Amino acid sequence: MNIGTRLHIAPGVAAACALLTSGCLGTFPSESPDAGSLKDGSVASDGTDARSDGPGSTLVDATADSARDATGDSAVDARSTSDARLDAAVTDGADSAVDAGTNPDAEVAVDAADAAPSCTDECTQGLTRCLGGDGGSGAEVQSCEVQSSGCTAWVTSATCGDHQTCSTGDAGASCTCMASPCTASGTVCEPGNNETVDTCSTDAQGCLYVASTMACAAPESCGGTAPNAACSLTCSDSCSQGQTTCGSNGGLATCTLGSNGCWAYGAPSPCPSTRQACTGTAGSQACTCQPDPNCSSASPACDSGKIANCAVDPQGCYYEASTTACTGGQACSGGACACPSGQVSCNGSCTNKQTDPNNCGACGNVCNTQNAAVTCSSGTCTISCNAGTADCDNSAANGCESTLATDPNHCGSCDNACPGASHGQTCSNGRCQPYSIASASTPFALATDGVNVYYLATPSPGTSTTIAAVPIGGGTVSGPFSAAGALSIATDSVDVYWGGYVGADPGGAGYLDLAPVGNVGTASSVLSYTVADSITQLFADVGDGRLFVGLDCDGISSVPLKTTGGQLGTPGASGTGCPGSIAADANSAVYWSGPAMGPYSSSANSLTGVFKYSGGFITLSSAANPQGIAIQGSTIYYTDAAGGTVSAVPTDGSKAPTALAIASSPLGLVADSSNVYWIDGGGSTIMRVPLTGGQATTLATGQSATAIAQDGSSIYWTNSNAIMRMPK
Repeated sequence: MNIGTRLHIAPGVAAACALLTSGCLGTFPSESPDAGSLKDGSVASDGTDARSDGPGSTLVDATADSARDATGDSAVDARSTSDARLDAAVTDGADSAVDAGTNPDAEVAVDAADAAPSCTDECTQGLTRCLGGDGGSGAEVQSCEVQSSGCTAWVTSATCGDHQTCSTGDAGASCTCMASPCTASGTVCEPGNNETVDTCSTDAQGCLYVASTMACAAPESCGGTAPNAACSLTCSDSCSQGQTTCGSNGGLATCTLGSNGCWAYGAPSPCPSTRQACTGTAGSQACTCQPDPNCSSASPACDSGKIANCAVDPQGCYYEASTTACTGGQACSGGACACPSGQVSCNGSCTNKQTDPNNCGACGNVCNTQNAAVTCSSGTCTISCNAGTADCDNSAANGCESTLATDPNHCGSCDNACPGASHGQTCSNGRCQPYSIASASTPFALATDGVNVYYLATPSPGTSTTIAAVPIGGGTVSGPFSAAGALSIATDSVDVYWGGYVGADPGGAGYLDLAPVGNVGTASSVLSYTVADSITQLFADVGDGRLFVGLDCDGISSVPLKTTGGQLGTPGASGTGCPGSIAADANSAVYWSGPAMGPYSSSANSLTGVFKYSGGFITLSSAANPQGIAIQGSTIYYTDAAGGTVSAVPTDGSKAPTALAIASSPLGLVADSSNVYWIDGGGSTIMRVPLTGGQATTLATGQSATAIAQDGSSIYWTNSNAIMRMPK
C-alpha cells in the first residue's frame, strides 16, 4: 500500500524526520494553518507564527527582526527560540503513516493496487515548506520533489541566512529578512535605551541587522537618527513624532518627547494581545494579529480532524477557543464533522454503502449471512453459499435459505421439488423420500398412465376386490368401486383394464372389464368380456395396439385395445404354463415369466423361465423362479427369486442372460431408459441398478410391497395399507 502525505506547514514550524517501515524518510509537522489561507501550493500566508508541541516552544514573529536588549547582547535568535522538539508518530508502515500535524486537510492517498511498496510518498509534488525555526541558524526552505525511487520527498532548496527567517506568502515558502530597528547601514539609538548605540550592517542577503552595540559613557546619551546616531553630551532627535519601532522584548516603542526636549523611542510596551506580535518596517512598526493555524474567522474550522471552535479577542485576533471531537469515523471538513469521501453516516458510523455488508446500498440493509459468506459489491449483496446450501429463490435478502439435503422443495438441487412436499413428503440426503399418495387396504396390483394411479385392493380377507384411482401426486381418491374377483390391472392412457375370475372359483371362467380413465367407477361406462379361464396377468401394448391377457395356466391371449366386447379368442401362446408377468414389443412379440405366482395361481404346469413367442417359442432364460419382467429396447430384464439376481437377456436370445445385481427374494420390476427398479427382500425394499449393471442403490426400506409401476418421473408400489410414490 503506497501512502502519500501532503503536509501543510506553517512558517517556522519545526519538523521531524521519521524513518518509515518502507525505508523512506517522512516528515511530519507539529501544526499547520487552516486550509483557507493556502494558495497556489503555499502552506500559509505571510506572517503566520510557528507553534511547537515540544517543551520550551515560543511564539515567534515570522516577519519582524528581533530587537536587541539594552545590555548589548545579541537579540534572541528567532529560530533558536522556536526550536521545538516534535514527535512524529508513525503507525504500521505497511498500511499508513499518521500525520502528526494539526491541519485537518492533510491528504493521505492510498494506492490499493500496490500491495508491497518499496517506498512511501512523503509529500505532494510542487509544495514548499519552512523547516528549522525562524531564522538565525539553519532555517531552510524545502520543496517536494520526485526522487529516483519514484516517490516524493522533501528536499532543501534554500538555506536561510543568519538574519533571515523562512516565511510563506502567495508564492510559497521563502527566506525573508528578520524584523530590525535598522533602516540603513550605520548607527541607530537602541529603542527604549537612549544610552546605547546600535551599529547596523547589511549581510550578504541584503538584510539589515544589529552587528554590535556600544554603551555611551556617562553623562552622554544616544542622539540623532539613523544612520548617524551617536553618543553626545547634548541631545538630538533620534526619531520623529509618531514613529514606532519594535523593541528587543518584542514590544512596541513609540517616539516621544523627552524631558531633555529631544524625540526618542520610549520603553517598548507589550502588545495588548498575546495573539499579536510587533511587525513591519522600523519607524512604522505595529502590533498585528498573528494568523491562527486553524481559525481565520469566528466561524468553526478544523483542527486535526476535530472541529475548531473559533473566536475573536478584543483586538480582533481570531483564535481557537476549544475543539469538538468527531465520532463514528467522521473527521472535520469545512468546519463540520463529515465522513470521508465515498462514505456516509449510518446509525452514527461512517461506512461505504457500496462495500459494507451491514449497510449495503442503503443504511440498515444487512446482507443475510444465513448459510453463506457475504460481500457487498457496488451496493448489492453478493452471497457465496456454504456447502450443501443454496440460494434457490435468487434473493440475497434471505441468504442461502435452502439446505439441499433436507429441503423437500429443493431436494438435492434447487430445481428438484419433491412432488409430494405438500402431502408430507420428506427429503433425506438430497433424495425425495417415498410417500403415501393414498391409503388403501391390502392393495396388490396397480398401473399408472402418468396422471392417475389405478389399483386393486382386498379390503379384508374374504371380501370382494375393489378398484380405485388417485392422482399421482396424491389427493382425492376415486373409489373404491367393486371389482369382484379381479387379479390384474393395466392401462393404455385411454382406458383402464382389469380382469380376474367369475364367481367363487378362481380356476373357472374369467372376465375382462374396461372403462375410460377417470371413470373406473361409472358402471354404465364399463365394458365386460367373458373369458374361458380366469385372467392372472394383463399387459397393454400401446405400440402394437393390443392387450395381452395371461390366462390361468392356459396360455396368453390378445385382443385389440378398446375391443368391442364378447368372447376372447383362443390363446395365441397356449400351453405356455402359468404366466407370472407379461411384456410385449411393437412387433407383436410377447414375453412372459413363469410359473404364475400369487394367491390364485396353479402349480399344475412346471414350466419356469423367461419366454418369447413370435410365431414360435424361444426360451430366453431358464430361471428357476422368475418374477417381474420388463422390456427396454432390445433387452428383457427380469428378477429371479430362486437365483437371487436381477438379470438381462437380449430379446432375440443371441446371448446368455447377464446378472446386473445380486438380489434377495426379488419380486416385480420395471425399467426405463437408464435403470431397472425392483421390489427386493420379499417386499421390504425398493432397489435400483443401472441397465448396464453396477452398484445397486437402496431407494426405500421398511416396505411391504407386492406390485410396482412407473411413469416418466416416478415409481409407485403397493404397501399393505397405502399406495406409495417416489421420484426416480
